[in-house]
Amino acid sequence: LTVFVAILLGCPTALLPLQILWVNLVTDVLPAMALIRDPADDEVMRRPPRDPAEALVTGRFGLRVLVEGALLAAGVLSAYLWVVWSEGAGAVANTMAFTALVLIHPLQAMNCRSTKLNWWQLPPNPWVPSSLVVLLGLQWLAIEYGPLARLLGTAPLGSAHWLGLAVGVLWPVGALEIWKAWGRLITGASAPRRGHRRLGPHAGTQPRP
Repeated sequence: LTVFVAILLGCPTALLPLQILWVNLVTDVLPAMALIRDPADDEVMRRPPRDPAEALVTGRFGLRVLVEGALLAAGVLSAYLWVVWSEGAGAVANTMAFTALVLIHPLQAMNCRSTKLNWWQLPPNPWVPSSLVVLLGLQWLAIEYGPLARLLGTAPLGSAHWLGLAVGVLWPVGALEIWKAWGRLITGASAPRRGHRRLGPHAGTQPRP
């Protein structure tokens, strides 16, 4: 979605082929493995069984995937287009899109642990933030380690670029967390005490930006 929208806007491709391969081989694996270690839902046996006639992907769930995917893609594109419009297209802009796409995955993994509760209201899962730290280290190597940087076509980033990256990857996930809090507010639902959680039927599903 990120690459497609960038091309529609008349920009050069936001990601190079080897960068896409890096995302698929490295970025997707660590957050997924972290979510596997998520604590069990305390209320899973209290929920009624799913209607066997119900589609696996309901209209509501499909809409949620589209909205979340669009928000995450918008976050990546905001970091990329900021550099394109201020410095022009090139290796730095590609590196911004590449790094934003890598770092937004573990942040979304924290968000998608529940469709109702904010991540800080859930039982702690240290594997998810650990995946963020590991991915940040690997991505730093992909940018700063000469042979890997040449292979992936990345360029060094300055402090302003890293600040722009932080804004680009945080605002979409922050918007999704605010939406969950707003949903609880308008339905009158209260957050359970720490150590208990209520998950939606599709919790743990990550859309692709």
